[in-house]
Amino acid sequence: MNIFKCKHTPLICKTLCAVLAALIIFLVWYICSTNNSLNALDKRIDKLTSQSAKTEKELNAKLKEANATIKDNEAQLKEYRDLINRLKAENAEQAALIGELQTPLNGRDEKTAEPADTKIAYLTFDDGPSEHTEEILKILSERGAVGTFFVINNKYLDKAAAIHKQGSALAMHSATHDYKTIYSSVDAYFADLYMIEARIYEVTGIKPKIMRLPGGSSNTVSKDYATGVVTQIVERLNAEGYIYFDWNVDSTDASAASVPALTLLEKVKSACVDKPVINVLMHDTDQKKTTVEALPLIIDYLRSEGYQFMTLSPTSTLIQHSVNN
Repeated sequence: MNIFKCKHTPLICKTLCAVLAALIIFLVWYICSTNNSLNALDKRIDKLTSQSAKTEKELNAKLKEANATIKDNEAQLKEYRDLINRLKAENAEQAALIGELQTPLNGRDEKTAEPADTKIAYLTFDDGPSEHTEEILKILSERGAVGTFFVINNKYLDKAAAIHKQGSALAMHSATHDYKTIYSSVDAYFADLYMIEARIYEVTGIKPKIMRLPGGSSNTVSKDYATGVVTQIVERLNAEGYIYFDWNVDSTDASAASVPALTLLEKVKSACVDKPVINVLMHDTDQKKTTVEALPLIIDYLRSEGYQFMTLSPTSTLIQHSVNN
């Protein structure tokens, strides 16, 4: 049968035309939809590209800033290392002389600067400077006394110059006072010591030779970090010409956050009996307000007992504990 001559031909043609028209409409819609999606994707890509360029620019700026900071820090570190090396060289030159000047443990001889047949009191302050340092210096000046300040590298270190100006002595304690760090090894301890030595010199131009180990040479907390480390530290201190002092009178102001001033006075009174030379341990920290309150009472009492006040020096009577690690 010839379909072109079929009576249904017009209907088929109409149907095919309708299908074709629908297909064309669909294709047009699809193409338009695809173009819209592509345009949206292009815009998204452009936005991401712009954001990426901006982020890259910001990162490059921060990297440049970080590199500049690193460069500055490296320059400062080099300055500190150069200063430390100079100090170490000078220490080596002075070691022999200082070794000759050292006095026997708890002994006094003709080489000491202490007056003969005189009771001597060394007032010592650890862990400063602090917000109380000026008041401590004022009390010392008003009562004609001096002290020795074993300082650390804190935000108040610029007060070290005032300590020296008042007539008191500067001595080294620690840069960080972080037991875990400084007692992890001998090298770690001396890196810390060289740093506080360099900082004192940077602030004041003074190179003290006397120092006190954090916790004292008899401390046992160092055992938690390295066995025998204090023994090795003491040997190297002596070899490099440093002189360390402990104490023989403890005010006990470190036994609590705030110990009453009269309690501190009574502790000093009971601990200095029958001692011609005393090295009194106190602390110069923001928390030790009662130490400041007790200081004039302690000075007045010791003077009434015939003590003269002096600053520690390489020729002072050595008061050192037994090393326990």
